[in-house]
This record gives sequence, C-alpha cells and structure tokens, in this order.
Amino acid sequence: MLINIIKLAIASILPVIFSALLYTAEKKSAFSKLPCFAKQLIIGLIFGGLAVAATELGVEVNGASINVRDSAAISAGLIFGGPAGIIAGIIGGIERFFASFRGVGQYTQIACSLATVLAGFLAAGMRKLIFDNKRPSWFYGFILVITTEVLHMLLILFTHMSEIYTAFAYVDVCYMIMILCNSVAVMLSLITISFFERKASHGKKHKTIEKTFRTRLFICVSIAIFLPLLLIIQYRKIWLNQKPNTC
Repeated sequence: MLINIIKLAIASILPVIFSALLYTAEKKSAFSKLPCFAKQLIIGLIFGGLAVAATELGVEVNGASINVRDSAAISAGLIFGGPAGIIAGIIGGIERFFASFRGVGQYTQIACSLATVLAGFLAAGMRKLIFDNKRPSWFYGFILVITTEVLHMLLILFTHMSEIYTAFAYVDVCYMIMILCNSVAVMLSLITISFFERKASHGKKHKTIEKTFRTRLFICVSIAIFLPLLLIIQYRKIWLNQKPNTC
C-alpha cells in the first residue's frame, strides 16, 4: 500500500517539477530563443515522456490500472500551449495502448489510450477557444481535469457496454483516486507557475463581458460532462443489485 502511494505521489509531482523547470528555461536560458514550433515540440516530447512515466508508475487495484498520465498532457496544453499538449497526449496514449500487451490495464486498453489523447486535445482546445491562448488559473485547471477524468470513466463504460457491470466495477475502483491525483498535479503546476509570475498581486482585476462569457461557457461544458458520471455513480448500486448472481 505504501509503495503504491509513493509511486502515485512521484508521478503526480513530476509535472509540477518539469513545469517549473521548463518555465524557468523559457524565461532565462537559450531555450527562449528557439522558434515557437521547436519549443512546443520539445515540451510536448518531455511531457509525453512524463505521461509514459506515469503509466509505468501506475498501480493495480483489484485489476484496475490507476495512474496520473492525463495530468501530463493537460499541464503541457494549459501551461505551455496547445501543440505541446496534443503531442504529449498522443505520446502518452500510444504508449498506454502498447503497454497493455505487457499486462498493464488490458481491460481498459482502448478507453485509457483514447482518454489520454483526448486530454491533450481538450487542454489545447480550451486554452485556444475559451482562455484566449493564455494560461488559466488553477481553479479552471482543476475543473478541466475533473471534466477530463469524467470523460475517461465514461469511455471505459462506453467501450464495455456489453459487460457494463464489470466496467462499473473498474470505474468504482479508480475514478475517485484518478480524479484526485490528476487534479492535484495540474493544480499544483498552475499554482507554481502563478507563483513565479507573481500575477496574483499585480494583475488588474476588472471584469469584461468576454471573460464572463468564457467563464460561464467553461462551467456549462464542465457540468454537461460531469453530470452523467454523477448520475451513473448514484444509480450504480441499483443496477448492480439487478445483476444475477453468477459463479
């Protein structure tokens, strides 16, 4: 148990550390002089490596694979840019797919691979369309991770509709831990960057119609995705009680 906690803690803190290192490098080293595409590629590859590390540091609980892989793609996309997030998500998703052939989370192979790729695209899309290509606050990052992990859990259910009770059992084991760990990893990454930038005490705090619209749109999208899982979890026991007993 302790080893599993340590592994998840290490995987959760890695995006925070590398976010700080890359942010510093982008501001105070020759790395800042590279073309934008080159920087996005390098950052995407690094965070893709972190997604791979998160898969390898994942833990098995009652047959379910628990990890913080999605946080790497989301951190890259929200903090450094959409292309970096997409690259990291694709790398993490591909590696997760092939990791199943080594016995890692075989039951959720398709769902978890797709979820990581989607995490990168979702972070990129949110940064571009809703946050005006700027880094969001930790609160929005926290909500985005919850939304992404809800999609992750729904993908597990949707890819196993023919054996929904087994899929429910997997979701029930891992959903809370994965939401918590991924959310904390992204939240701490954003807080760390905010601390470095010291925007909290120096930025102007006036509201605009556009900002209000983006905020409300983001909340509505999050609720629209978050509610299905809440309903599923709420009625899970009822559905499981309807399952006939089998040997």
